[in-house]
Amino acid sequence: MPITRRGRTVGLVGAAIDPARLARSVFDPAAEAEGYLLWMFQDDGRVLFSRSADVIGENLFTAARYAPFPEIRSFAQRVLEWNAGAGFYPFYGDDNATVASKIAVWVTLEPRLDLKWKLVIVRSYDPERAVAAALTAARAGPANP
Repeated sequence: MPITRRGRTVGLVGAAIDPARLARSVFDPAAEAEGYLLWMFQDDGRVLFSRSADVIGENLFTAARYAPFPEIRSFAQRVLEWNAGAGFYPFYGDDNATVASKIAVWVTLEPRLDLKWKLVIVRSYDPERAVAAALTAARAGPANP
């Protein structure tokens, strides 16, 4: 950020932000114990933070690991288009062998005017169980009439 005096630049002020450190600072470790995960990517698709260190630096739109999951690429594109929201996509489960349904919410951080970071909180869920629970709740009616 330029520092000006009487219309002339007399200096600059800057700050270095470590996205991984920032992500860890806003995510409650207890949430991970409940099955929530956090990952962050920037507006070109590069992963900045993940629990899986081997994906940091990969691009969601070009890395081979995401090719079998066009839905995650569609999800990432939607995340880039909106500052905050929620969505669903399939991806590997915790065992990295089976495919799990994921539900995610995100917010946008802007460390610079020309750069956006997307902070995504995700959790696996069982769609059939979720539908069954919703139907049971609907049949039961309001808890407090």
